[in-house]
Amino acid sequence: MATPFYGHPGCDGPLMRSFIIVRKDSALRSLEDLRGTTAAINSPDSNSGSNLFRAAVAPLAQGGRFFGRIIETGSHGGSIAAVAEGLADSAAVDCITYANIGRFDAVDLKRVRVLAETPQGPGLPFITSGDAPEERVQLLRNALHAATKEPLLAEMRAALGLVDISVLSEADYEPLLSLAGDTLPQLRA
Repeated sequence: MATPFYGHPGCDGPLMRSFIIVRKDSALRSLEDLRGTTAAINSPDSNSGSNLFRAAVAPLAQGGRFFGRIIETGSHGGSIAAVAEGLADSAAVDCITYANIGRFDAVDLKRVRVLAETPQGPGLPFITSGDAPEERVQLLRNALHAATKEPLLAEMRAALGLVDISVLSEADYEPLLSLAGDTLPQLRA
């Protein structure tokens, strides 16, 4: 329906990226240093927590392998906690979640640092029913656009980091579908 623009570091219009994090006191200094280590992912089908992570390390993989071990945490917050607690050496967290956790629940973020950034891709869109009539979709888009301009909603937008919206085409999301497929090695040990 529409893709939000966020005003957080790492966001660029409707595009976003993930931050690859390590413990603040970690000796790891480059993506290459992550070879053979333990990576935390929120879910294998996550774009920001897995696919963009794969895209970042794929050029370094050998025989489809890069990490020594992968653990699934179920959420970006869980991945941050796993790195902060030493259960994992690295994780990828989308820039929007990273900013919001930093603003509202920064305990674990204080114990990690950004090692690298992933390639960027379109952010998660606002969606509606796939069989919604075009008139309803347009009405919803108009309402979202109005909400990004309404002065009375400025405080709400600031709390969300929401700046604007854009209507992207399916073709704009095609690179993410390629990442989710078999074009990159899996994050496997």
